[in-house]
Amino acid sequence: MWGCGPAADPPSRAASIEPIVAATTGPRRVVALSPQASGFVVEIGAKHLLVGIDAASRRLPALAELPVVTWEDAADLEPDLVLVAVAPAADDPVAERLRAQGARWVEFAPHSLEDVFDLCRTAGAELVGAAEALRFETKLARPLALIGGASFGQPRPRVLAVVGLDPLELAGGHSYETDLIEIAGGSSLTHGGSEPRLAVRPDEITRYGADLVLVVSPAEMTPAEQRAARDRLPPGARLEFFPLDREIFWLRDPTEQAARLRAVIEPLSRELAARR
Repeated sequence: MWGCGPAADPPSRAASIEPIVAATTGPRRVVALSPQASGFVVEIGAKHLLVGIDAASRRLPALAELPVVTWEDAADLEPDLVLVAVAPAADDPVAERLRAQGARWVEFAPHSLEDVFDLCRTAGAELVGAAEALRFETKLARPLALIGGASFGQPRPRVLAVVGLDPLELAGGHSYETDLIEIAGGSSLTHGGSEPRLAVRPDEITRYGADLVLVVSPAEMTPAEQRAARDRLPPGARLEFFPLDREIFWLRDPTEQAARLRAVIEPLSRELAARR
């Protein structure tokens, strides 16, 4: 969501693109307050604009020399653009201070690859220009399209992505996880929903009738963690464990993750074809 201060209304997708692409000058001092935002600024080629980052972004390569700031002290760096993970409240004093300085904030919180591509066309176009932003978007999208095309005409296994175990939670519509399932040749049973996360009970998972339950975790699960996951999920479900650093995987190499998931789904697709 774009804002010229706390009172700004979020524009439609089409309206958010036109004035930014047409802009002749962009921000010169940028503060990024999430790893996704910081990594995006670096990867799209605008690292030289960064004047401050949040503490979590320090784990990203080549950012250790930048000052660490929070939302509360972001205005001290006199930025003209602040990328935030959560939009501030309408009466937030920091947002008011930024507006008084002539600065703006942008909510940078993509939940899906579609969100990422939208941000390329808006935030990316302002940071590095429309042509360079399009180049970056194409670099992300084209290899994923090739992987998606490899499964054309093959049976698509029905897949659920479990992203939380206590409480049980599924990846919902248009999330990174469901996007990857679709690209990798599966049919995500929750891809069409409006919520990126869905709370469920174990018996509800059974009612989906999935061919595969994909247990997605930020890092590789230990054997003990995998056993605990199996105990939490319905008995008899076909499980696969899939580590995914969802915040920044798309900044590193989303093609690698899509190919890895394709390697999980393709054998099941062949099984379904053999049953026909």
